Amino acid sequence: SVLRQVPSTVLWLRGWDTPPAAQATFRLHATLVGVDARRIRFLGVGSADPLDEKRASLHRMARVSVYLDTAVGGDFETVADALWMGTPVVTLAGHTVASRVSLAALDSMCGPDACRLATTNLVDYERRIVNLLESEERRLGLVDRLLSARQHATVFDLRAWTAAFEHGLRAVSASAGMQPREEQA
Repeated sequence: SVLRQVPSTVLWLRGWDTPPAAQATFRLHATLVGVDARRIRFLGVGSADPLDEKRASLHRMARVSVYLDTAVGGDFETVADALWMGTPVVTLAGHTVASRVSLAALDSMCGPDACRLATTNLVDYERRIVNLLESEERRLGLVDRLLSARQHATVFDLRAWTAAFEHGLRAVSASAGMQPREEQA
């Protein structure tokens, strides 16, 4: 529906783990609903070196207008990459932890309003995507907001996360009656 409403859009999907038959089915379905199948593209793995692939992935993400989180389970690593690069993430928050990961990341970046990018129903999900794609001013405003927020967002605060994790480990050890070892320099 978004591809029909915003004719300039292209949908990028993960291709490295999508069988060719499934890719063909995506393209066939697009054609059946009046969308040029060439507007659906599948990404492959560009490098055997994970660090090179990560750099390439971040570079691609910076060129993406909007990242669409899946309804069933969020892809936290890719969502974190998108937010780090300032790419707005539209998410459909469900009732499971996996389906609310992106909402938590957006909340960390934007506060309780989650940049108005999270929703709980498909109609609003589609509407938010289309609104972002049709309003370059709003989209660029969100890009600026996300890029500014990443410096203080808890989702990217590794020191705080590590401290909280260590605190949790000490609490578990204490509840088990274990004494913590002295830290080694």
